[in-house]
Amino acid sequence: MLGAEARDDPLCDRAMRSLRALTRGDLRIVEPWFRDPDTRRFLGGPEWPRRMLELGEGVVGQEFRGAIQTGAYRYIAHTDGDRVGYVDCGTFNRCTMYAGEGSEGPIVTESIEDATGSIAFVIDPQVRAVVWDAR
Repeated sequence: MLGAEARDDPLCDRAMRSLRALTRGDLRIVEPWFRDPDTRRFLGGPEWPRRMLELGEGVVGQEFRGAIQTGAYRYIAHTDGDRVGYVDCGTFNRCTMYAGEGSEGPIVTESIEDATGSIAFVIDPQVRAVVWDAR
């Protein structure tokens, strides 16, 4: 739930936001965002969104860190018609505590047998800078 400060923030209130599926046509906009040092450190370099599109639904049914991936979704975020963010979502058959790889595969130290998901998002570094400067 948003705190009072965020709800009252004019930068949050006025914009029209939407998500749509990421396409190859979006890569020329999105890939440069991944040159940003913070984005590169946490997610990867400019090749990352293209690689995610190439993998597409092919990762569904595959094991990842001890869980089976059940869905893969990539979106481009728009604010007032401008592309401002990238969202990558994965869903899995269970939640695992991954502790690296062993000789026989992933080392899972704990598991919760409930469906779970992961989300990664990138905000255009120029948009991040404007929002932080405005505060």
